[in-house]
Amino acid sequence: MSVNKIRGLNLVDDATVCISYSERYDVLHYTGEGETTALFNTDVKDFMIRVLKYAYDNEFGVWENDPTDDDLNNINSGCSVHVIDTWKEMKEFEGEWPEYPEDADAEWADDPESEEFIEALAIYNNEVNTLMENAWTEILEEYQEYWLPLDISIEHYDHKRGCATVQSYIWMRASDYVTHGPFGEQSVSVETDMGTLSIAS
Repeated sequence: MSVNKIRGLNLVDDATVCISYSERYDVLHYTGEGETTALFNTDVKDFMIRVLKYAYDNEFGVWENDPTDDDLNNINSGCSVHVIDTWKEMKEFEGEWPEYPEDADAEWADDPESEEFIEALAIYNNEVNTLMENAWTEILEEYQEYWLPLDISIEHYDHKRGCATVQSYIWMRASDYVTHGPFGEQSVSVETDMGTLSIAS
């Protein structure tokens, strides 16, 4: 098992691993929808969202590139946090994010112990939870590779047909992988004194 193999390497604290998943899918590229068609007909999206959501919910960092030392010391630099923060900003810009009780134009807004504030806070939390339930699905459908650790390329066979390669590479601390993994990845790789070690999952 990949987790046991990574654990057995006794890596240093700041060691990172890269987990990956890749699939190919035949498409009609002339429609202009080849990338989307491939994405939603492969399992790469499920792997990617599973990792990002789990990392966000369990508060550990994941990155779309090998993180620097500064990145490792700041999980908010990771792509799962960045994606959700950017999505929230978009919701706020579009006026779809609920108003926090403190921002209400009412006398009770300055009194967090008041009955009205507590009731408004409960409503706020409920609305946020409802939005968060659909967050990752919406991000995937609306933004895809613009925000996500995702790469889609298409090899053209002729003027109509082609084959799309859908890939996701996600980095994290090796210790986090050992604690929380595996994630259904196809392979995990790590840099060692002997070079890059790739392990099939």
